[in-house]
Amino acid sequence: MKTRIFSKKDMRKRHGFLKAGGLVAFSDGDGLRPRGNGLDKEAARKIYAAKGRPSDNPLILHVSKNGRSLSLLWKAFRKRQSALWRVFGRGRLRSF
Repeated sequence: MKTRIFSKKDMRKRHGFLKAGGLVAFSDGDGLRPRGNGLDKEAARKIYAAKGRPSDNPLILHVSKNGRSLSLLWKAFRKRQSALWRVFGRGRLRSF
């Protein structure tokens, strides 16, 4: 991995770097913690690799607006709705 140091003035560059799947590190007092775009599969893979954890461990996703979190939750539900329907069957899972 290539290390880049961004100044406070480089907000647009940092934003573009994260959007492109790059990782950044923040200090939380116990050390540096990797951060990236959790909606990007490649960035999520890099986060797991940097932490040395298997990808079946939970990944915490922070969102800036409640409406955004609800839209992400709805997309995840819609994506898995047919599988849920097969498991729980007719009458137990209401189709929207």
